[in-house]
Amino acid sequence: MATEKAKKKAKLRHAEYYDFQKVQDKLFMDSANGKTFKHLVEIIAMPENIRLAYRNLKRNSGSKTPGTDGKTILALARLTDEELITKVQNKLKL
Repeated sequence: MATEKAKKKAKLRHAEYYDFQKVQDKLFMDSANGKTFKHLVEIIAMPENIRLAYRNLKRNSGSKTPGTDGKTILALARLTDEELITKVQNKLKL
C-alpha cells in the first residue's frame, strides 16, 4: 500500500507531466497572500487541466460506475485528446 508521501509525489508528477504545476503553484501563492479569485473557469478549462483531471479520474475506481447519462469513463477513453478537451470546454460553455 502506498504511503501518503508516495501518493503526494505521484500527484506532483502528474501535474508536472501535464505542465500544470506552475499554475497550481501560482494559485497557491496568491491565495496564501490573501488574493481573492474570479474567473477560475478559465483555468479549469485549460487543456493542461483537462488532461490532468482525466488522468486522475480514469484511475479512480468510481470511474467504472455509470453516470446519470449511463456512460462510464470508457466513453471518454474513446475520444482523441482534442475531442475530449473540446467536449469539456463546450460543457463549460467557453
